[in-house]
Amino acid sequence: MTPLGAEGTTSRSLDPERFFALARDRTERERTQTFVAEGTRFVHSALAHGFPVLGLLHTPELLSDPSGQKLVRVLKRSGVPACRASVDEFRTLSLLDEPQGIAVVVPMRWGSIHAPFRPARSLWLGLDEIRSAGNLGTMLRTACAAGATGAALLGNAVDPFDPRCVRATMGAVFGLRLARVDDRDITAWQRRTGGRVVGADGAVSSPCGLRPHSRLRSAKSPSDYRRISYRAPILLMLGCERRGLSPRQRALCDALVSIPMREGIDSLNVAAAAAVLLYEAHRQREP
Repeated sequence: MTPLGAEGTTSRSLDPERFFALARDRTERERTQTFVAEGTRFVHSALAHGFPVLGLLHTPELLSDPSGQKLVRVLKRSGVPACRASVDEFRTLSLLDEPQGIAVVVPMRWGSIHAPFRPARSLWLGLDEIRSAGNLGTMLRTACAAGATGAALLGNAVDPFDPRCVRATMGAVFGLRLARVDDRDITAWQRRTGGRVVGADGAVSSPCGLRPHSRLRSAKSPSDYRRISYRAPILLMLGCERRGLSPRQRALCDALVSIPMREGIDSLNVAAAAAVLLYEAHRQREP
């Protein structure tokens, strides 16, 4: 396949191996600002949220779902560049255990944390580094389900368009606002909205004790997550699986919260912690 450009054009001649090279190679995704969505449900979700389809790969022998067959016909009639792969090609190239025989290329869609979007009600998930694409996808799916505005990604470490992440979102990646931000963006968001940055401190050593963080202990001692208000504009900071919040994230936080746990358990999976906090925010906002 001729590489897709950021301007959203592609060649009429597609090649299955180049198609899935785009799925596996982040450098190519970033260069072209495109990514691959595989499976009938994901194609439907992309179309429902207004994503233009730039390329189609299909294998009729694997595409038993009538709605998927209809999708192929509709996309072809609309002029989407398409190519047909053999069963072995699709199975070799697919990242799924049971390929459905349909995949599309769509453009990345980036938003802004500053864009007007009910600023008084905004709820963002703030992420700096997440090692597992599955964890990241689960967090984005939960954020969408809990009514979050979007995900604010500090720097370039997090890749929401990794195909494993896209799969784990179950289509939520198409309906959630994604923004690349830096420290100044978050500070400006705080000033503009009067919002607070709340960090999830996972360093729990006992049901009522926290390992001290000497630099922030006096100014930002963690509170039980149930004892603060999430009704104002909130950005929930979640750290990476191994180290928790980065120093950069901590410096941006107005408050830290912890999730009580039984003795002997020192942390929660980051996606589970995100779900607890997001749904506490949802409970307070939508009682």
